[in-house]
Amino acid sequence: MMVPIVEAEITPILKTKEVMKLAQIAEDAGVDRLGISDVIFYPDTYELQALCATVTKRIKIGSLVTNPYTRHPAVIAAAISTLDEISDGRAFLGIGAGAGIAKLGVIRSPPAPTIREAIHIIRELLAGKVVNYQGNAYELSSKDTRLEFPPDHVVPILIGTRSPKIAKLAGEIADIIVIGARYISDRQLTNYLDWISEGAARARRDISTIEVAPRLTICASRDGVLAKQSVKLYAAYYLALLKPSDLLIDEAKVQKIIDAVRRAKGWYFSPKVQYPKEIDHLIDEEIVDKFAVAGTPDECITKIRRMISRYKFKSISLNVAAVRRENIFDGMAETVKSFGEIIQGLKKA
Repeated sequence: MMVPIVEAEITPILKTKEVMKLAQIAEDAGVDRLGISDVIFYPDTYELQALCATVTKRIKIGSLVTNPYTRHPAVIAAAISTLDEISDGRAFLGIGAGAGIAKLGVIRSPPAPTIREAIHIIRELLAGKVVNYQGNAYELSSKDTRLEFPPDHVVPILIGTRSPKIAKLAGEIADIIVIGARYISDRQLTNYLDWISEGAARARRDISTIEVAPRLTICASRDGVLAKQSVKLYAAYYLALLKPSDLLIDEAKVQKIIDAVRRAKGWYFSPKVQYPKEIDHLIDEEIVDKFAVAGTPDECITKIRRMISRYKFKSISLNVAAVRRENIFDGMAETVKSFGEIIQGLKKA
């Protein structure tokens, strides 16, 4: 079996120096790509990416994912160019529709065409070109609209998606595609691959040449039971968000989970989140297994190996969840350190 490219996503719920330390741990564990989430009101993704680049040497670094609404494409292009210089050519750009931006009163234009325009502008600027552009979402008309210090090579662009339209767009134009909202089912994964294939065919691209990764939550510990308990709120949140029709759970139980999630205060990944403890009883191991890779490193290896083998994924994108420890950094570091054992296990397959 081919060893997948392993991407770790860190949500910036820690102090800056702790995120930098996690980046070092991830690199030491053999992780190939590090993504920093772009979350409103949390530490800034681009500043964190730059700082993580200064304490690492090999791992690729980028946003997972930024959006073209709170940041203009020209601003994104300048940030990526800066990161690429700081990291000695290790930057990538992850972009998507964005989450939580309604809190800012931002009115979103249709995401798929907006992302298409943004990526066109970003690519042109990163290529060192003067960009005169007029579209539905953006207009650049100055005669000197170009980056002063563009990269001297192509920076990969990743599109993160959980919608059919953006998946099709990604099939047309993305270098890397991260799919899904952490729900693991044959129907969902097959649908995404079909949408990507449709977009790739439209652009006369061979889907086998595109790197496609499922996006999953991971929580790993030698204490596998604790790891699975630690992601119950994550599973409840995504069940309530997606309400997948192919998840065979009693409707009354699903409604109880949705109601409990609505009573939670704060983001599901925040160390300060307050949520009804009934969620821990409503979310059983079967539900956890549908929304996360959780358990011992060996259990995680088995699950990842099965998914890679079945769908021929070239990579896997794993959003780091903290094991429930007294200190959240210790819990996140526990999962990130487990990547070393997981990656070595995958190499033995």
